[in-house]
Amino acid sequence: MRRSLQIGFVLLALPWPLLAQMQMSSLSGYKAISDLPGPPKDPTISAVTPLWQGVLQQENVLALSGPVTEALREDVIPEGSAPAPGRRTTTLKFDNENHLIENTYRDALGKTKTVNVFQNGKLQSQTTKHRGIDRKFPDWQEWQTWSYDTKGRLSDFRDGQDKAEYNHYLNFKYSPGGRPLGYEYRPSGADGPSTYTEFRYERNKVTMVRFGQNRRIGFEQIYVLDPSNHVIEHSISDAGRSGTLKLWYHTTFKYDDQGRLTEQTTDKYNYAPGDVDSEPPPGRIVIQYDDKKHTGEQDFYSPEGKLLVRSLAEFDAHGYVTKMQVLDADGNEVKSTKGIWVDPKTHKEHSGTHTVEATYDDHGNWTTLQSWFTPDDGGDRILTRSIKQTITYR
Repeated sequence: MRRSLQIGFVLLALPWPLLAQMQMSSLSGYKAISDLPGPPKDPTISAVTPLWQGVLQQENVLALSGPVTEALREDVIPEGSAPAPGRRTTTLKFDNENHLIENTYRDALGKTKTVNVFQNGKLQSQTTKHRGIDRKFPDWQEWQTWSYDTKGRLSDFRDGQDKAEYNHYLNFKYSPGGRPLGYEYRPSGADGPSTYTEFRYERNKVTMVRFGQNRRIGFEQIYVLDPSNHVIEHSISDAGRSGTLKLWYHTTFKYDDQGRLTEQTTDKYNYAPGDVDSEPPPGRIVIQYDDKKHTGEQDFYSPEGKLLVRSLAEFDAHGYVTKMQVLDADGNEVKSTKGIWVDPKTHKEHSGTHTVEATYDDHGNWTTLQSWFTPDDGGDRILTRSIKQTITYR
């Protein structure tokens, strides 16, 4: 089976975190903060991101289907397509419960190996060892450890590098029903004070409050949920140095019958350009889906109701984008959505379209990904990247 995924490389020129979404992977294991008990996950779009959040991510280890024991990925940048051709390999190993237990990455600079240890289905530790080829710098190791109480709930988390401990989360508290009530954070070896995070519940509202020294409040987040536990309202207030909470931003959300986000509205606030990677832009984002045609449309309006940007996308049967078009308020295609390739020999820039061709096995996992560049001037298309994945099943 072969699919053509046109990604157009809007990501390099527009203030949207598309590139980060496409490159996100869980190959190294787990993020400490995301593993901590906390409030519900809100669906905030941090800028005019693509439709169907998450579908633009490159295939990652957690997306592998079937009883996989090992996967070898060989990533090649062909000679003549870039100033520095290269080859990278990633070897992934899984246990009988489909947990990622080992991830080894190699390139021209060195080797990185991550080992995850599970017990009774729960992650106990993760160590990542880094080793350079030239050995000019000493090897170093990152580590994380998790501990649980008799009911299987997180009770302690630590991380660090080599023999130094950097962060320590402890004193986790839970309600009789198992809902998290709070935890303490201690920055090991740092001058910063300890903080305590507290969770409060009132009907369909969850409030997260963080306190500093002497129980001085730092910030507050409020989540309002619908009967399906979707976040329909989210607000953040920051105390700053004054010690008095002040609203930062407030956002509401709407969903369709399938639980997909259809509208996000954020009140006008002091929105800095550097916030686009994490905070929602002021205004309204409206998303429409057409499941029969496998298409979607995302429109971004200013707080005053003026259309600013319209994104149109088409998807294949695997949920990956096959075509994307970005239009301005007048319906003109945004020029920066066109891709650019620089000839490594002549250093001349060529405009054109980037395309990814993928093949899949019987389990629905991709086996090859090839990135091609087709110049607008009619020249032959150029293979700029090739990834082969060899999967071993139980």
